[in-house]
Amino acid sequence: MDQLLPNFIIGGAPKAATSSVFTYLAAHPEVIGSYVKETNFFLKGYTGEPDKDRVIYSDCFKERKEGASVIMEATPGYLVRGDIVAPRMREMLADLKLLFILRDPVDRLYSHYNYNLHVISGFDASITFEEYVECCMLFSDGKDVPKTAKLRKKNLRDIETGKYAKHLEEFLKILPEEGVKVMFYEDLKRDVRAFMGELCLYLGIDASFFNDYTFERVNATTVGRVKGLHKVANKLDKKMEFYSNRPKDKKGGFSRVYKFLNQKSDGYPPMQDAERQRLNEYYAPYNRELKLLLKGLKLPPWLG
Repeated sequence: MDQLLPNFIIGGAPKAATSSVFTYLAAHPEVIGSYVKETNFFLKGYTGEPDKDRVIYSDCFKERKEGASVIMEATPGYLVRGDIVAPRMREMLADLKLLFILRDPVDRLYSHYNYNLHVISGFDASITFEEYVECCMLFSDGKDVPKTAKLRKKNLRDIETGKYAKHLEEFLKILPEEGVKVMFYEDLKRDVRAFMGELCLYLGIDASFFNDYTFERVNATTVGRVKGLHKVANKLDKKMEFYSNRPKDKKGGFSRVYKFLNQKSDGYPPMQDAERQRLNEYYAPYNRELKLLLKGLKLPPWLG
């Protein structure tokens, strides 16, 4: 069997609809998606040995579609590690296109906190969002975090994700500018069909496929009646990801049954105004840097 390597990678911020965009594209007849959305190859699988790396990476792309021109994966974690992954991508993939989906960093942080709170096992469920933000800010400044906050370093680094300009610059240093595309979560939410049409144009595939396509939210944060069961179910859901972009969606069937039995609500309460104001001020200088970097693009309100 011929080895397949991607020519398109989605590296947008966590909780910025990368799962949805991956799922929509994977349904397209001209696109082959990795059998697991987040391969994490350039962070965890890359060895620096070309022949070995080709075998390891190509094993993530088992599906074959006659006439497919786009081979893709989607690992949000790539965004914040451009210093490591961009040189590896340049070394290994000749004609790569990258997409970064960005979201208002304040909303993204709150969404990711709630995702951790309600979905991820081992996250300190007693910590409030305000306490979480304070711990992240202390950690970012190199200060001690209260020992009572049982947070992992990857959680404490979460506030750094929203400093988008410095992350994108790492990729622009290494990769051709025309191969790095930035789009916005807010545009996807406002008009998903137009968003996918623009993306199809970028990839050179037929946008009319999405004219009658039914777009469904993927990987949305939900709250369970029984918290422990909710986290176990989400872990199982993740393990069944192999089926997520196949025509007969076994994972989807499991999800529908589970939601009927245990899902309490879709979404979470709104953020407190005072905390939103605090975070808006925190991210303001980083948003200004991003606005300069993305000069010429139509920008969402949080960058306007």
